[in-house]
Amino acid sequence: MTHFFGPCPKASACFVVSISILTACTQSPEGQSAGLAPQAVRAASTRVGPMMAGQEYLAEVFPERSVDIVARIPGTLAHLPVAQNESAAAGATLAKVLAPDIVARLWRVKAERRRAESARDFTCDHAGTDGALAESGDISGAQADVSMQNCAVARLALVAAQAVEREALVTTQKGVELAPFDGMILQVLADEGQTVMLGRPLLRYGSRAQRLRLRIPVSAMAAVEIGMRVQGDRILGHVVDVGGQATGPGRMMEVLAEFESASPIRVGSTVTVTLVTAHAEQASQVPLSAVGEDKTGTFVLLIRGEALERRDIELGIRQDGWVAVSPALPPESRVATGRVESFDLNRPVLAVSP
Repeated sequence: MTHFFGPCPKASACFVVSISILTACTQSPEGQSAGLAPQAVRAASTRVGPMMAGQEYLAEVFPERSVDIVARIPGTLAHLPVAQNESAAAGATLAKVLAPDIVARLWRVKAERRRAESARDFTCDHAGTDGALAESGDISGAQADVSMQNCAVARLALVAAQAVEREALVTTQKGVELAPFDGMILQVLADEGQTVMLGRPLLRYGSRAQRLRLRIPVSAMAAVEIGMRVQGDRILGHVVDVGGQATGPGRMMEVLAEFESASPIRVGSTVTVTLVTAHAEQASQVPLSAVGEDKTGTFVLLIRGEALERRDIELGIRQDGWVAVSPALPPESRVATGRVESFDLNRPVLAVSP
């Protein structure tokens, strides 16, 4: 019988050699992590995009310019050619008020003006004839002078009649209300056929340009500045004016914002907007649950195949469960989420995507 090994001189030496052989056979050349059970981690993908931080407020949409169109004469509201929410150009007719007594007065003064014209023509023609007769000696110079004076009086009477006619015409024109600028009818305040008195509001008219009105507590005004960004659903603008006095029991101050483009929102609507205190266009973002913290600082754990890699970071803007980090992480990378402080960097990982 052939023996491959000779007799072992000492039993203890044989035992040590056997243990060394077993250890060499089971140890992986990759290091200590081989043979350890992988740890399951929940993975999440990073993303890059815009982020903002700020405070939400309710805002009212109102026209940059608005006026109330009121009746300037008493009468009957005869016609409203432009309906509510329709646009009108500057100078367009918005309302017509009829006043029969004012129209009758206009007719009367027109007749008075025509009568004065006839009287002037007759008197001045007569004065011209008397002047010719005075030159030929058929009448006295005194008679010619009287005729010339009567002509001058007739001319003055015509001037007065024309002034009264213009006054009556202006009064009649006050029954026609014109658009003071390009805009739209915000609200109709009277009905056609309704009797209106002097000063009765007929329409509310406003410009197409719109603004936002925010009411902010005095305690939050320290963070508000001219030019700050205002953002919301279909809304993008900036602060253009800050009120100088707090009003009401809640000590609220008025802040006005201007749209950066035409607003599709109806005047009078109330919308939720964010007064942006910080924003970034291309921020590297991770879920808040992926951020860990220990004695050395804040970090995330990148998933590299079956291993974890620690990256120290600084936190930035937070929004909707995400946070901006710097320096930026590699694009399309994945990070571990959950109790990241408890993960062992020396053990392999089994990444599970939710």
